[in-house]
This record gives sequence, C-alpha cells and structure tokens, in this order.
Amino acid sequence: MTTLREALEGTPWRRLVIIGRRRGLRFSSNILKADLVDRLARTLPDPANLAAALSDLTGEERRVLESLVAVGGRMPFRSARAVAGGDPAPLERLRCLGLLFHDRLTDDLFVPEDLIPHLPAPPALPAPPASSAGPGPAPADLLCHDLALLLALLRREEVRPLAGGWLPPGFLAAWGEQCAVPPAFPNARSEKRTGRRRFLHYLAEAAGFVGPAGPFLKPTPAAELWLRGARADRLQRLWEVWTAPDSDRWRAFRLPGSGWLVRPEVLVAAIHEELEEMAPSDPEGFARALVARHPRLYDLVADRTPNARDLLREAVVQLLTGPLVWLGVLHGDDGEGEGGYRLSSVGAAWLAGSLRSGLPPLAFARFAVALDRQPDPLKRRLTLTLRPGLPDPAHLAVAVEIGEGGRGEGGEEGYRYTLSASGFVRALHRGWSIPALLEALEALTDRPLTGQEVALLREWGEMADRMTLRRLTVLEVKEPEVLSRLASTRRGRRLIHRTLSRRAVVVDEAQLPLLVRRLTRQEGVPPRIELPPPVPPADPALGRSGAAHLWMAARLYQKLGRFLSLPVHLPQPLLDHLAALADPGDLTAAEVAVERTLAALQEALEGRAAFPAWTAPTLPVEEVRALVEEALERGGVLEMAYYTAGRDEVTHRVVEPYRLERRGEVLYLVGFCRRAQAERLFRLDRIRQIVVREGDAAA
Repeated sequence: MTTLREALEGTPWRRLVIIGRRRGLRFSSNILKADLVDRLARTLPDPANLAAALSDLTGEERRVLESLVAVGGRMPFRSARAVAGGDPAPLERLRCLGLLFHDRLTDDLFVPEDLIPHLPAPPALPAPPASSAGPGPAPADLLCHDLALLLALLRREEVRPLAGGWLPPGFLAAWGEQCAVPPAFPNARSEKRTGRRRFLHYLAEAAGFVGPAGPFLKPTPAAELWLRGARADRLQRLWEVWTAPDSDRWRAFRLPGSGWLVRPEVLVAAIHEELEEMAPSDPEGFARALVARHPRLYDLVADRTPNARDLLREAVVQLLTGPLVWLGVLHGDDGEGEGGYRLSSVGAAWLAGSLRSGLPPLAFARFAVALDRQPDPLKRRLTLTLRPGLPDPAHLAVAVEIGEGGRGEGGEEGYRYTLSASGFVRALHRGWSIPALLEALEALTDRPLTGQEVALLREWGEMADRMTLRRLTVLEVKEPEVLSRLASTRRGRRLIHRTLSRRAVVVDEAQLPLLVRRLTRQEGVPPRIELPPPVPPADPALGRSGAAHLWMAARLYQKLGRFLSLPVHLPQPLLDHLAALADPGDLTAAEVAVERTLAALQEALEGRAAFPAWTAPTLPVEEVRALVEEALERGGVLEMAYYTAGRDEVTHRVVEPYRLERRGEVLYLVGFCRRAQAERLFRLDRIRQIVVREGDAAA
C-alpha cells in the first residue's frame, strides 16, 4: 500500500495544482511542489474538507470509490474502468479531487492507505444463502471440502504412508486442524482410531484420487479433474464410489463389517432400498427390521458365525450413524444425539437418481488478498483471507498448496493462508508455471491482480532458477583450447551439453565411448575416466532404459509449464523414483534430449529460427572477434549491445566469454550471460557495441 504523502510526491506538479484548486485551496501559481505536497497532505484527510468533496460525488463516482475500498484500495486500471462502465470520466474526476491516484509503474488506480479510514465503508457483502438441509453448507459439500484439503496437503507435502498405507500421525493432525467438520478425536495417533477422516481416505483411494508416486502418496490426474469439475459432478463421483464399494479396500480401511463382510455392496444396496420405505429415526430398530426383511444378508457373513445377526445389526448401525451421515444422506434433529435421524433432501435425490434437481443452492466464498509493505521482496507476504462462506474445493486446494496457514489462525474464524517467496518457488518447482499461478490467484479472489501483486509474484518467479542441483558428467581440461577444438565441428558440439567454465563442460554420458574416441583422435592421448561402474537394473519388469524413457516424457511434460498452464501437475517424487531406477548414462541422455527439445520450442515460440542474419549496419565481425579474443586471453568480461531478432530489440548484456564457435558461415560467441544467468549463444554479426572490461568491473 502507498501513503497519501507518497502518492502526492509521485504526482506531477500540474495535477497537484488541479487537486488543490478542486479542494478549495488558495495558493500562488508559483508555489513549490514540496510546499504544495505539505498543504495537500494536511488538507485532503480533513473531515470537513473531505465531507464537502464526497457530497459532490455522483452515484457512479461513489460506486467506483466504494468498489476500490472494498478490494483494499487498489485495482488495475482496466478493472476500475470496467466498474465505471467503460467510461473514464468518473475515474478522472476522482483523481482531480485527490481521492484516487494512478501508479504508473503498475498501471493501478489506488486510494492511499491513510485516506481509506476517512472514506465511507462499502456496503456489506450479502451472506451466502443457506441450504435446505439447515443452516450452513450441506454435509456432502463439507465432505468435498475436507477431501480437497487432503488432496492439497498430499500435493504439498512428501507423505510416506505407514505400514498398510495409513497416514502418519503428524499429517493426520495437520489435516484434522483444517477440516470443516472438527474431528471427534483430534489427537488420534493412528488413522485406525479415526472415523470420518479414515472414510475420506477410503473414498480418495477407491475413486483413484490418491496413489503411490515412488515412496510417497500423491494425488492422481483423476483428482485434478475432480477438483475442477462442477459441484454436482464432484458429489456424483463420491456417490458412485460409495454405492460400488471396493471389497479389498473396505477391509483394508476397516470400515464397518470389515472382518467378516463378504460383499459390502450388497449390504449398502439393501440399506438404500429400505431407506426409501422405512424411516431411519431409530438406527437400532431400522437395523433389526432390515435384517428381518432380508434374510439373504446372512450370506454376507463369512463362515456363518453364530452371532451373524448381531454382527449385521452392528454394521448397519455404524453405516447409518457414520458414512451415511457424512455423505448427507441422513441427518439428525439435534446433531449430537444418536437418535432422531431422518432422510435429507439430498439423500432422497441421491437414492432417486436425480441429484442435480435435488441439490440445494450453495454460494462459494472467495479469498481476499492483502499485500504488506515490506521493502525486501524475500520478506514480503501475500495474505489470502476467506470471506464468509465455504470455498470452492478447487480454489481451496490451490490456497492450501501454495500458502501456509489454515482455519482459525490468530484466533480468527474462517481461513487465512500466507503466500511467501519460498512457498511460491516451491509451487513452481512442483510443476506450476507463473501464468498458471497468476490465473489461479485471480480465480481465488474473483478479480484481476494489481500491478504491485503481479510484479512481486514475477520477482519471486525469477528466483525459482537461482539455484539448481543436477546430476552431471563433467569433462575437465587443463587447456581451454581442447574444448575449443572439440566444439569447432558439428559432431563435437553435439557431445557438449552445457558449458560450466572455459575448462569444464557437461557431456552426454550415453555417448561417452564416442567422446573418448574423438578426444583420443583429436589430442593423441585418451582422457582419464573417473566414473562409477554401471548399476544392475533395480526393476527387471520396467528396465533401466524404460525408466529413463518414462522419466524423459514426464520431465518434458513438467517443463512445458514454462510456456502454458498444465491441466495436471506431476508429483516430483514420481520423477525422482524413475530417475533412481534409470541407468545414469540413459538419464543423462534423456536430460540432454529434454533440454534440446525445450530450446527448440523456445526458439520456435520467440520466432528466432525463422529470422536470417541481421543485415543492418553493425560493427565489423573481425573487429568484434578481435575484442572477444582479447577478453578470452585476459580473462575479462564483455559489455555489449546485442540485437535479438526474434524479439526485434536491442539489449545490454554483460557476458563472461567461454569460446568462439563457427557454425557454417556464421561465427558465434559462447558465454555466460549475467542478464539471463545462464549460458547463451551470441552471433557476432548481431553485436551493435562491445567493450572489454576487467572481470569485476562490470559485475
């Protein structure tokens, strides 16, 4: 946020004069800007002067001002103009009154933060309509909410399941703290002692929403599609999983009757059939009547134990008071007693197969975004606060994955998540792209992000590639000329994956024999090889080569997030598991193939490949070559103005030169570009200006 004095100091003198005249100030036309800023900073918040300015506002101007205050005082110019119905006149009049200012750097319109308390408060947001099942959201919506929490936490955290696939206690507690329905046993040290959360975990695995990715549990692509689906489709999918239970998982998750129930789907179908005819107000009486009317249920008890009737009754009661209540098929009058259960409208619609017509209305709440004023971008925070209501599961999953926080943080009701540079970069490392995250945050808040917010997020995004850990096979030489001779031919350049310095390059381990032969023929002696021996295959069914191919496909898909919003994010543990199974040489070759594919795609997108050599007047190539060779000899750096044909722009570069390469008839400089923080290739015939500096002079 920006204070009133800061806004005035950033406003041109002529605009300040207009504001002063419109607010009734008298001053000389030769007044200094500093004096005018001081007078306006005292006058604009004055209650009497402000009341007079507000009384002259039209209805359209007042609506625009209230809309800005409602979103925290800052809004992109295009959004504010849309609020004004496309007419810029109300915005201009508010600027002339000193109630609204324009940020040229971000193209935002904003109200100074110390002026907001003196303005009339915006009208309160309407409360979301209550569902027909009673006050608040329906139980089925709460079930989707807590299942979305589970998927988001699994996507964010590296969760190793315990023996049998159970969730660890720490994760179980963190999940329970954020659930919309508080757990009956929040401090349970085992998932076996939970009821509703264990049932949710069963639904997630039975629906195919959760699966192993290496040693960890991660959401599947089906989970991503479920989160983004319509509300009725989400509920319908859970109902389908419930009505067609997986017997093996039913026993594994110890659901009612797991020790003896042969076919749980038959028992569930029998209960549904009787719910349409008998009132389940008394679960015990309902269970007795059900068993009496359906003697075939005894066949579901393994080994026909003597107490089969009691086992069936107990299982029916547990299903009536547990899963059927959590799904919203049944609900009680008092919410706490064990009796008084009745069929809900949603339950009746489910049983009749007409869910969409029987679904009660529900208003999903949005998140509001607040940006702090910390000058250091690494310490700045974006706070997402939920307005009254229930969040959409897809939006909630995004907020949980990229932010830290949860329900009731700081003694407040609702949800509050804090987004930091660390969390944002971790999300990028998990496969998100910056455009996709910006789009997701705009969906969370139901408004365009302000220029300040976008600038901060992009600044965080630039930090994502600041450090990278890689598995590399490195060729080191004592004389840089060895690498220059290797790169002088097209086949030799193909063996070089990345340049680390003038004396070290990353090579393709899969082509190691070819590299050894070429270096031996080129230098007359073979290189020293200090590589570990190959490891035998760890997975005979998949094979080390097959693992490398799968890793390559997954890595390429993950890296496409640089260019577009991916529909599904691949979990990093899956790639790590494939990398561990693959042969190191095959893995290196796969990484080379991925990088070359992405480089070709980048060139195609930027249009560089379609442009011929730049023919406009530049420095003579021989003159540029002499300066580059001088920098290579002295160990200096090059400051140059370079024309990029694909973007049709000239940029200033500081380059640490590695070597010169000739490709066809064109001479290139290979070096480390400090602007891009990566190795880059520069055509000498596109260099407009060039100067040799000492190594530290251009840092």
